[in-house]
Parts: sequence; structure tokens; C-alpha cells
Amino acid sequence: MTPLEAIPPVKTGTWKYAGTVTCSVRIVQHDTYYGTGDYEDPPEWADDRSADCYYLFFGTPTGEARWVGGGVAFSLADAVKIAEEKLGASLVWET
Repeated sequence: MTPLEAIPPVKTGTWKYAGTVTCSVRIVQHDTYYGTGDYEDPPEWADDRSADCYYLFFGTPTGEARWVGGGVAFSLADAVKIAEEKLGASLVWET
């Protein structure tokens, strides 16, 4: 588990993989925006920086405690929007 995955979520939910397998969704709040680390990217993308941001994680359909990174946003509303766009109508928020 990465340090981000260990952070208690600020929002959780579920979604249906292939319309049948229930998987978890979680959004965590963090104070560091992790850059790409790629020297070819502009500094605002490449470098880590202090910033209030929200990371989105999708649970895998394998039943294992694994998470797939779904993106990062600078507001909870934007993180929710990313999740809803990626997961569609099967997404149901719990908190």
C-alpha cells in the first residue's frame, strides 16, 4: 500500500466493473501534489509541490486490496467529477 492509499478517505463509493462486479472508489485529501518527475515536462507538471489536492483511487475487481490511481484534482468537486466521468452511471457515493 502506498502512503496515499493509507490515508483515510474523505469520500467513498462503489462502482460496477463490467456492470456486474462491485468495486470500491475512494478519494483522499493530501497536501502534496506529486509531479511526473519527467525532465521533459514543464516544471509545473514535473516537480512535486505543496498544494491541497485530492487523489482518486479505484478498487480492482480481483477482490484483492489493490487500488488503481484514477487521477488527482485540486478540489473535491473536481475529483468527484473525474470519478463520475470515468466510471459512469454505476458509481454510487456513500460518503
